[in-house]
Amino acid sequence: MRNEYDIKNLNPRQNPYSNRVKQQVTINLNKKTVDYFKAESERARYTVSDTD
Repeated sequence: MRNEYDIKNLNPRQNPYSNRVKQQVTINLNKKTVDYFKAESERARYTVSDTD
C-alpha cells in the first residue's frame, strides 16, 4: 500500500447501484441513546432533526 495516492489518477465514479438499494428504515431508540447522540451533535456542532 502506498503512503499517498494521486486522486486524479484513481478515476473515482459513483456506484451505479446505490440508487436501487437506498431504503428508509425506522429504528426504535431508548431515551438514553437519543440524549447521547443529541449531546454529541451539540459538541460537534451538527444539527439533529427531531421528528417526535
